[in-house]
Amino acid sequence: MENQAPQITPSTLIGAPKAPETTRPIGQIRLEDPKAIWSMDVVPSDDEDDDTFETRQRPRFAILYKQSVMTEDVFLGLSDKDPSSAHCEAMVVRVECPQHRLEDIELDVKRQKLLLLSSTLKLVLHLPYPVRHLEGQAKWDHKTHSLSVSLPIIRDDW
Repeated sequence: MENQAPQITPSTLIGAPKAPETTRPIGQIRLEDPKAIWSMDVVPSDDEDDDTFETRQRPRFAILYKQSVMTEDVFLGLSDKDPSSAHCEAMVVRVECPQHRLEDIELDVKRQKLLLLSSTLKLVLHLPYPVRHLEGQAKWDHKTHSLSVSLPIIRDDW
């Protein structure tokens, strides 16, 4: 048998690639949303939303934007408005509160935070833009059991 010198390859210089290490114990299945951008471990939580003993559910919500558009904006393009949220005057936060009445819900809105509480629901929402919370309006839709909160956006700081 002939003595052969060991072959030198790039993997022998830096080492073979290691298998990715998992942070979860073996045998546990971790269910994740395939469309999620971040995992819940990465997203920082708020002090009010950090209660581990909280049993209330987080309701479904949507943030919509309102923009005042005139004919010269649409047809002539005379202003610098575009359809992005950076040029909107107000935002509407719609919260679904199934099996609730208006009397069951407590709402608190700050400059950049919305807090909705009931006996079975809790929503702590950091708003994407600062708002004029004292000028906001809330409307209850008893057919869909949803609350729509319209808040003017503060654009002076930008």
